[in-house]
Amino acid sequence: MVTWCTRPLFYDARSLPTALWLPYDPFKNGYIYYFTLSFIFISVSNACFGNSSTDCIIAGLICQAASQIKLIKATLRDIIKHADEYVSKFGDKLTRDELYKFKNQYIYDDICKCVKRYNLIKDFVNDIENTFSIALFWQFGASVFVICLGFVQFLFVELWTFDFFTIVSFVITMSWEVFLYCYYGSLLSNESDTLITDIYITNWLDLDLKCQKAYLIIMENGKKPIVIRAGKIIDLSLDTFATIIRRSYSVLAIISKLIDN
Repeated sequence: MVTWCTRPLFYDARSLPTALWLPYDPFKNGYIYYFTLSFIFISVSNACFGNSSTDCIIAGLICQAASQIKLIKATLRDIIKHADEYVSKFGDKLTRDELYKFKNQYIYDDICKCVKRYNLIKDFVNDIENTFSIALFWQFGASVFVICLGFVQFLFVELWTFDFFTIVSFVITMSWEVFLYCYYGSLLSNESDTLITDIYITNWLDLDLKCQKAYLIIMENGKKPIVIRAGKIIDLSLDTFATIIRRSYSVLAIISKLIDN
């Protein structure tokens, strides 16, 4: 954005970053010209900040869902340890059998809370997908198109010129936008995918039958990783991002070969 708006300042003749109609002559004098340039810069900056805020909101919501799954995993992984610490407070008041039942009931209640919490997270992710799926799809598609177009433009500019660095910064920015979605989408799926492993490594076989059944329920519930998709089609993952970069480079190589021929 900065390079695009300041680009006319490096030209010999005065010009604007983009062609637009104005009810006055912006080149009449220096004051009018720089006022018009500042107006364009502020207007474009407002649109860019709005777009960036949308990206951060969606990525932040996905990150929140991944963080909640991580908290559930930590709770289930240390649930027996926390139960032992809590039950030890009543060691002088209860018998050994009562302590055992009390401990298992405490663990069972916590597992039930985790199961309900995990289901709420799945509903939350579904709400994110239903709300932003279409917007993500078009944003994703536009970003991919611009990245491919940016790679193609490298063939028509000289190295180490102002235009070259403008295209580099633009491609990096658009790639980062796609990477942001893919990274947090991959983080969410990885956290949900490792839920079963983190539960299984605990000493859940030492608990009573009711707690074991509760553990099995949440492990069955976590067999299918939580995946968020753009347009219900494209998985937001690092694999998708790598595919986009590879395909963009392939387009660049094909066009370069056609030009050489």
